[in-house]
Amino acid sequence: MFRIPFSSCRTAVLAVSLALPALASAGGVFRFTGTAFEQVPGTLSQVSAADDGAVWGVDAGQRVFQLVSGGNRFEQVTGSLKQISVGSRSQVWGVSAASKAYRFNGSAFVNVPGAFSQVSVASDGTVWGVSPSKQVFRYNPGTRIFNSVAGRFDRVAVGSASAVWGLDRASGKAFRFNPGTRLFVQVPGSYSDISVGADGSAWAVNASGQIFRYDAGTRMMRTVAGNLRSISAGDAGNVWGVNSRSEVFRLQGANFVPVPGNLNQIDAGRSAAAGDGAWGVSP
Repeated sequence: MFRIPFSSCRTAVLAVSLALPALASAGGVFRFTGTAFEQVPGTLSQVSAADDGAVWGVDAGQRVFQLVSGGNRFEQVTGSLKQISVGSRSQVWGVSAASKAYRFNGSAFVNVPGAFSQVSVASDGTVWGVSPSKQVFRYNPGTRIFNSVAGRFDRVAVGSASAVWGLDRASGKAFRFNPGTRLFVQVPGSYSDISVGADGSAWAVNASGQIFRYDAGTRMMRTVAGNLRSISAGDAGNVWGVNSRSEVFRLQGANFVPVPGNLNQIDAGRSAAAGDGAWGVSP
């Protein structure tokens, strides 16, 4: 791991230590209603939410579920996926245990050629994926195939066609895609998780739990007060995270403030303009 100085954000540090009540049920599914998390019937291991309200998930048995109209329950959909990514109601993608990528065509999941360990889709339909050997691919909707792109990492985060980031978790190196040169450029620092919003805002955390926000003006990461294990951004105004104790935090102003509950995974879902829409899965 190499270290490079970061410019610190000039914001007040909010030091809060609260004992937060746990959300019941391992693998339980929860959505934020604006004031608190409420449980929705179902058990998942991962949930993915989109700006238009579409919510999908997979469980420990790799069964696939979709939030049905009304938003009060999940319904199983034919398929077997270990990871799922939702950009909108018409953009639902996933990866199976056999490293195959699938796209939902409105009635069923159809295989898209290639071997993948993870895919990420944005609300504008932009889709990227990475292979088990860390090769990087971008989906071409015209030809309906993935084209290789120069780069080497094992996780990709897509906010839009112009906001694509990659992370090599083994080395901690993060990369930002430059649409002009069509190349990935390394961003100084070492990170363990990244997330990109639909507006291009990018966030990251490192192995020590430090939080970073990308400054497009300086092209550097700036530290933000707080400590998180993972982070999820809908856009600059809707950022969530969980810490090493599975406690939940939400960005309010310049600070991350605690929200009652415990989650193992969280998805910010919507942009701030679309309203509250964060979803999560309990430990």
